[in-house]
Amino acid sequence: MVGEDGIRMTIEHRGTGVAVVALAGEIDTWNLPTLREGLGVLPDGTVRHVVLDLSGVEFLESGGLSVMIELYRRLQKEGGALLLAAVPGWLRQVLDTTGLEQILPAHPDVPGALAAVPSDSSPG
Repeated sequence: MVGEDGIRMTIEHRGTGVAVVALAGEIDTWNLPTLREGLGVLPDGTVRHVVLDLSGVEFLESGGLSVMIELYRRLQKEGGALLLAAVPGWLRQVLDTTGLEQILPAHPDVPGALAAVPSDSSPG
């Protein structure tokens, strides 16, 4: 999904109950509604765990952090998890400074985050 405001978002289902959401571009006041709408569909009854691929994010305003926290809370209510992947260094520093790294675990890449998804999402 590409919003008219330039933010790019794709949602790819991976395994049972898991989705990888890749974000790219600058996340600011103007495109927060697009981000909120795109992530607002999760969890959707089939997805309980989300890996948020941030490798393409060039800028993230504080409102973007709020949207991520909203998603985290919705997933937690459903017994799910939000895992971050490929967090740029500048954003990792923000997460460390704000203490958000305590609730939003960051992994070096998408495969690493997928490996850390809670085992209740595996088929069986």
